[in-house]
Amino acid sequence: MIENPAPLNQPPHKLHMPKPKFLMAFLVIILAGTASALYIFVFNNKITNPNEYRYHKLNSYSLTQGLSGSGIIFEKPVEFKVSYLVNTSVILIHDLANKQLSAYIAAAVTPLKTPLFASDLQNYNQVLASPSNNYYGQTVKGIQTFTQNNFLRSSSQKGTVNFANAKKFTSANIKSNAWEFDFTAKDPVKNSQDIGKTIFAITPKGYYYFTVYATNLNWTDNQKVWNRVFDSLKINQ
Repeated sequence: MIENPAPLNQPPHKLHMPKPKFLMAFLVIILAGTASALYIFVFNNKITNPNEYRYHKLNSYSLTQGLSGSGIIFEKPVEFKVSYLVNTSVILIHDLANKQLSAYIAAAVTPLKTPLFASDLQNYNQVLASPSNNYYGQTVKGIQTFTQNNFLRSSSQKGTVNFANAKKFTSANIKSNAWEFDFTAKDPVKNSQDIGKTIFAITPKGYYYFTVYATNLNWTDNQKVWNRVFDSLKINQ
């Protein structure tokens, strides 16, 4: 005899399956936990891609000693350290184990004992605005020499540098009498190629030279950072 039979009109007992929304939330929690654990493992073990390097933090560098009111100040990635400092010139380097990621910053100031006249500044603007000007080559030679010397100092002494024509340069702190020169540089011995930019600026107090160059990988990966560095330039400091 079957005791207490279920009423005929009562539906059969159903298994309570998890609802789709609950399953989705549970899956998200599992994935988030896995991702967090992986991040902590990578961070703690400093696992990085050996073929890339990205800068994040900047700090200020001043080339002002002995330059009364004609120094230069700029922001740079914190990884850069001074490798050369003589009088009014400085070179800062971030030299990585992977030489394909090295990067360099150089700055120099030529202070003037006698201030330039407004007509002198006007002449520079006219000449550098036109590569076909008879005086263009003579005018940019010093700028190119500054860049080449710094590149050769960091290469095998057999590198070559190719420059684009001058373009007007302006930034948050420099509004006139400044030009930029994009360039590429090759070192046949190290089999490397660098990309960079040199800034040349003039004020009544002096001539300012500033260059940043890095290996192709570094330059491309950190383009936004290099733009911040150039935009931070301050002269007449």
